[in-house]
Amino acid sequence: MHDPKDTGDRTEGTGDTRKIYLNNALVPDRTMEGRWYGDVGAHLKEVDLEATLDHLVTEDNNLMSIDRAAASDEIRRMMSYLDLNEKEANQFTGVLNQTLPEAKPAEWAKESRKRLSRTYGKEAGERLQSAQTVVDRNPKLKAFLNKYKLDNHPDLIELIATKAPEINRRYE
Repeated sequence: MHDPKDTGDRTEGTGDTRKIYLNNALVPDRTMEGRWYGDVGAHLKEVDLEATLDHLVTEDNNLMSIDRAAASDEIRRMMSYLDLNEKEANQFTGVLNQTLPEAKPAEWAKESRKRLSRTYGKEAGERLQSAQTVVDRNPKLKAFLNKYKLDNHPDLIELIATKAPEINRRYE
């Protein structure tokens, strides 16, 4: 994702009114989604999502005829929104590949709280709320996590909680 701070460029506005400038020129032909979530970086375009898509189809027979390219793009946009680096993107897809058939939301919620308490101490509740705000801001990510009952998965909560303060600052 383009970070204007790295190049001396700038952003103006937030959310739907957000505009990104490169070399003092408004980025042309930017879709609303592109303004909101930014561009999918080359490192995310390289992530192999075939196993993830296979799991999604296995989980939901209604997806048998999904456009795999569009589904891959959507998952990559979610990863871009979360500003995942290559290692974190692989962790994200690894969670999807390993746990979709075995969702255990009640157990995961307890484990998530335990991990955040261990990592953030007294700030665990605040960090969890910050992570929830990140998910709530992206309706497609929220729907995806809810649909596959991954919204309490400890690895995902931990990953999003780590990224949450920076993501929330970006969209304030």
